[in-house]
Amino acid sequence: MRETWAALKRRVRFDGEQNHTGPTPMAARRDALLAAAHTITAVREEAGLHGLQMHTSVGRIEVYPNSPNVVPSRVSLLIEYRSRDVELLRVAAERLDASLHAIADKTMTGFEVESSVLRAPARLNDRFAGLAHAVGTELGLSTTDSMTVAGHDAISLNRHYPVCLLFIPSSNGVSHNEAEYTSDQDMRNGLRMLTGLLYRACASSVAFR
Repeated sequence: MRETWAALKRRVRFDGEQNHTGPTPMAARRDALLAAAHTITAVREEAGLHGLQMHTSVGRIEVYPNSPNVVPSRVSLLIEYRSRDVELLRVAAERLDASLHAIADKTMTGFEVESSVLRAPARLNDRFAGLAHAVGTELGLSTTDSMTVAGHDAISLNRHYPVCLLFIPSSNGVSHNEAEYTSDQDMRNGLRMLTGLLYRACASSVAFR
């Protein structure tokens, strides 16, 4: 891996009014979860505007009081946008801001953006990547350059140290799932690749920075 995508991550909280779901008229409800649901849809629709250039998700919802017969009074969402293009993320953030105001008005709720972090795309160490290709050739393994959309600890380390990411095949590209599977042979090849790369890096007189 030579490059990473940028990512915009926001934590948004909606505030409504806690009330009984039985007698409270629908038109009078200030339902924070309803506001959150509209937001989730808006975030997904944003990705649809950009095809393969953007991925979005809402991976966590925190609902209070989280009772089946109580209108939720507070809901927090963890929202994520990913793209190679930082400008696309800025435009998406502006549209999200507009959507949040419109959704809050529609649902009679309030909202607050509790945190917002933009992680810029990163270029990993080219010499390290070149050395990885050389090691793969020596071992008779096929290698290719790619770009990672996912975030990794290495991205943070990249600001201080030379970094290279090695990936081995996962069946059907499945990850973060119980069905994730990599063959024993691919894992052995990955270990050989990593060991060879570390040996060559330690033995090399070439500075990576």
